[in-house]
Amino acid sequence: MMGMFRDAIQEVIARSSGRNPERSPSRIEDLAARLQSRGGGEPKVGKNYDDIAKTVAECIDANEPLSAMHLRDAAWCLWETEPALATSEQRLQIYLTAVQAATRSSPRRSLAMSYLVSFDPSNPGIETVASALRELADLIGKPHDILHSRYSVFDPKAGPRNLGVAAVHERCSPAALLAADGLSVLGQTSAFAAASGKVALETMAEDSALAPAARLDLAKAIALKSETELSLAANGPSFANALCLPYAAGGLNDEEQDLYAETLVGLFGDPRTRPGNWVNMKTSAQVVEDWLTRQALRQFLDVVDDVALQRMWVYRRAFWEAVYKARLISSAWVVFDAHGASLARARFGKKVRFGQFNSSSGIQSGHTVMILRIGRGIVAEWSHNGRCHIWNNSDDSGAPALFRSRYSPDELRADYRRNPDFSQTHSSPDTYSWQRKVADKIYKMTGVRIKERDYRI
Repeated sequence: MMGMFRDAIQEVIARSSGRNPERSPSRIEDLAARLQSRGGGEPKVGKNYDDIAKTVAECIDANEPLSAMHLRDAAWCLWETEPALATSEQRLQIYLTAVQAATRSSPRRSLAMSYLVSFDPSNPGIETVASALRELADLIGKPHDILHSRYSVFDPKAGPRNLGVAAVHERCSPAALLAADGLSVLGQTSAFAAASGKVALETMAEDSALAPAARLDLAKAIALKSETELSLAANGPSFANALCLPYAAGGLNDEEQDLYAETLVGLFGDPRTRPGNWVNMKTSAQVVEDWLTRQALRQFLDVVDDVALQRMWVYRRAFWEAVYKARLISSAWVVFDAHGASLARARFGKKVRFGQFNSSSGIQSGHTVMILRIGRGIVAEWSHNGRCHIWNNSDDSGAPALFRSRYSPDELRADYRRNPDFSQTHSSPDTYSWQRKVADKIYKMTGVRIKERDYRI
């Protein structure tokens, strides 16, 4: 009883030891506020752990015994405070020896929780702490003893790997597995769960057996805090790779590609216009660009399908799908009028991206232009009775730019300022005359011949 009274007095002293009321809370204080002291070894609300770290360091350096309260609280001062006790091997060893000799279980539980919350294989003294926890696992009790027995969580190398692989096998997040064994307070934002999540995502990136819908759901459960926010930004590349790498050579239908692309673009932006966000996942960026190119082609073909003359449009669709299947279209972007934009959103969702005309002057209702990059050149393919314009080089001053939100109709047509190198009408499509001429032009640009049999109706 006297020991508890002494601890209470020391805690009051620690909490009133000159704290600046306007200072920002530390990560540990913020964690304590979120966990709200659930009784499992978590940090306590209202404590200044930087001050506690200083007091504990002074006691150790003066060879003074640590109270039960200090033993419990010092666990949260190993890596996240100033000073960080684990940066001193001598202080760490003295602290761990005291924890091992403690009669109460709370210091050991706090140490286990701190290890999981602040987990980082590069943390100073992490292996020393992990070794002590392995020896103490049975004394720490549930659920930590079960978790260590099942996943070796107190092994900095094997623990995240075992938990991550198990999560993929069980089709759930590492946090869910921790919760299933009784450790529900941490969630997927704890460092150990995040490290295990990275392993799980990397495992998924090499596993082509997962069904597309199950893959997307599992990746989201592991890595996302919300539909538009990662639980941990560092796991972003692993999340993208888990969704994209298994399908680098295909395997998703159009609807699945749209759903995957919407998720990834919502998190990282469009790789065509924000490539800097994709710098650490370049292969995945290329996969998403391919999906978006396919989507743009479908926007043009499907939306114009609703408004164009069928006898003309069926030939146009067959030709450009043949060009796409030959993998000659490296980028695509569609420009709609207001009517076409409304149809595109109804068909592809409100988040779909495209350009729009900034004026209705000189265009018909439903008029649409598809801008393509083929080889080094740029193609502007008009719907309805419009022409197909081709510029040999995308850097030509008259060539239209891709991926803008607004375009004037004139800048996508031919005139003395924007004279294209090639311009072709789409008359008499059943004779395949215009198709052969455009195919010849594409051959000169790319060296790849689109054969007539590939676009004949």
